Amino acid sequence: MKITLEQINNTISAVKKLGRMDLGSVKDNYRLMKVSDDMMEESNKYLALYLKTMEKYGTPREDGDFNVPADSIENVYRELEEIAKIEVELDWEPIPAKLEMLRGFTAQDMKVLDGVFITIETEEGEGNG
Repeated sequence: MKITLEQINNTISAVKKLGRMDLGSVKDNYRLMKVSDDMMEESNKYLALYLKTMEKYGTPREDGDFNVPADSIENVYRELEEIAKIEVELDWEPIPAKLEMLRGFTAQDMKVLDGVFITIETEEGEGNG
């Protein structure tokens, strides 16, 4: 499955929640643990590139953020957009998940997971994604 670094950063907390569930099969649980680890590795690369861009154009502040001069904001935005759109290949195909398994997940969690990491099954057994 191809996914952008931006998608990884938007879904990683929901995938971690999913990883705490019992998906019903040892194989699916293992696959989810593996893809979660792979996502963390890619997220760390994204963060490293983000920091490199910020250090290139900005000045670090004591609070850990950066001051970016007005004449560099467009360059920062362009580079961060480029980083966000980098596609990576993850060894994953969506697995079925029953709606009742997802108690405790927010609507946003389900939105980012459905069709990408899981196929949410309704009571009739039909997936939404």
